[in-house]
Amino acid sequence: MSGPPDDIETRLRRLPRHQLPGGLKRRVIAEASLAPRAPWGDRAWYSTRWRLAAAAALVALAAADWWSARIPTAGPAGPPPAAAEESVQVAAVGVEMGMPAAAMARLTSRVEFAGLTAQESREQAGAALR
Repeated sequence: MSGPPDDIETRLRRLPRHQLPGGLKRRVIAEASLAPRAPWGDRAWYSTRWRLAAAAALVALAAADWWSARIPTAGPAGPPPAAAEESVQVAAVGVEMGMPAAAMARLTSRVEFAGLTAQESREQAGAALR
């Protein structure tokens, strides 16, 4: 670079300018978006698809909640019939022996569940679910 900086500026200003095609300026202005864009969260709520998807999701959640409340649930399983018969027999023996009522109630409640084997309790649980 020979010469002072203002000499370089002068020479640059003297260079011939190239003319741009006439349609280029119009195309650049047409493609440029001069309006500021809203953030994604704001644009989403103005989208019809987004609002329909949100409404459909709410309806689906409400339907799932309604449907899950209507599913039948199994209540507590009672003793099998054989255990009930045994407790009646134990109560009859207790009455003949003259046992107090409180002791009789405790004994019969134990009989109802003491006789259950693992297989019987699985069968009972299966029957309660049907």
